[in-house]
Amino acid sequence: MSGLFVSGEDFEHALREAVERAGLPREALEIQEVSDIGEPIDDRAARMQQSVTLRVTVKADYVANLAREHISRLLDAMEVQAEIRTIVGPDIIKLKMRAPESAILIGRNGQTLEALQHLVNRMVCKSGLECPFVALDIEDYRERRLARLERLARHGAREALESGQEIELDPMPASDRKIVHMTLRSIPNIRTFSRGEEPERRVVIAAAEKRRP
Repeated sequence: MSGLFVSGEDFEHALREAVERAGLPREALEIQEVSDIGEPIDDRAARMQQSVTLRVTVKADYVANLAREHISRLLDAMEVQAEIRTIVGPDIIKLKMRAPESAILIGRNGQTLEALQHLVNRMVCKSGLECPFVALDIEDYRERRLARLERLARHGAREALESGQEIELDPMPASDRKIVHMTLRSIPNIRTFSRGEEPERRVVIAAAEKRRP
């Protein structure tokens, strides 16, 4: 069980310490009382013990609102108008955008979108607490790119099996390489690995029998 753990002589002392260490308003925090071994306490009698330990995380709704504010400011700075829809889940916050100038926000191979996503996550989780991941997408670019990468990976696997040769894909960012590796990991007689240095690092698809030189 991850999160920030804070102990105090009673609940109120532990709560004040948690808010101070988090550096966030009380309403932004999810507070759960736990035992010494990190398990949630459901027994009312156990709650009356003198020493109290709290597990502190950031509420998903707070993260969603903060992420939306930050991405709106970033878009204003870029002078890009976009419609933003928020989907809140316990572990992931999705910000789905639509904009006439979507190509500017996506960038080459999605690099601008990745940079914006990384920046927003750093901004909303700068307290160091555990908080839901913020996933940015525009015009369903990620879904379309996922489908394209899966097709590319499977085509490369078929070609590697038929030819017996290693198939090198074009250079791609680490997130895209991961998708290719994950797509092919369960296909029999196929192995994948990455070759080269950033930004030219690429996925190589090969028949499993062929040993890597």
